[in-house]
Amino acid sequence: MYFYKPRPRDYHRAEEAPEQLRQRIKATVDAIQAMGIDPERVKWGFSDEVAAQRHVNNARFWAFEPHLCRVVNTDRGSQSFFGFYGLNAISQLVTLADGKTEAITEALLWVKSQQTDGAALIIFWDNATTHTALNTWGWEHRIFFIYIPAYSPDLNPIEKIWKGVKRWMTEQSMLKNMDELVSVFHAGFDQFKDKLSFIKSWWEQYGEEFSGYSPMPVSNTLQ
Repeated sequence: MYFYKPRPRDYHRAEEAPEQLRQRIKATVDAIQAMGIDPERVKWGFSDEVAAQRHVNNARFWAFEPHLCRVVNTDRGSQSFFGFYGLNAISQLVTLADGKTEAITEALLWVKSQQTDGAALIIFWDNATTHTALNTWGWEHRIFFIYIPAYSPDLNPIEKIWKGVKRWMTEQSMLKNMDELVSVFHAGFDQFKDKLSFIKSWWEQYGEEFSGYSPMPVSNTLQ
């Protein structure tokens, strides 16, 4: 018997969503091979944008005294970030000037530039309008996108990174200004970006679709 909080699942999500993602991975692997790109030089990862707020206070803690108070900053303010959670690549976090296409393409190019010996970059992300509009641009820059099926954020492991970072942030001292928010969010991302345990269940489900080669480092134990 288990006692836990059930994981929410949007009722709009198609039952075949996992299979849809499996087929998209296979099609992308086949396309990479048809293009003659060395698969061992292809870098894979998961991306998404996220907004962090400095006034959030949902930290929980054990205490011997009831009704304790915690000083917080209730000033409104948020900052958007672009994250890349690498499978066999270097994870990156970029502070966005805004959520427009130009800012996202700049972030993508930065992520690609940081990959060692990478011939192409393949990114899993959702099908937001700002994402689907980049297909042609991506092909021109050898950045290829695999779209997560609609209403399926659980199929994108970077969502677990965001959850972990935001939880970690609530345990830090009060954020006095936006500069501190940016600094703390980057520090939180650094705490989680190299932990491939977030991707273990995903890899167990989809790893076999990579047609004989593993984009995950052999030495990684998924801890």
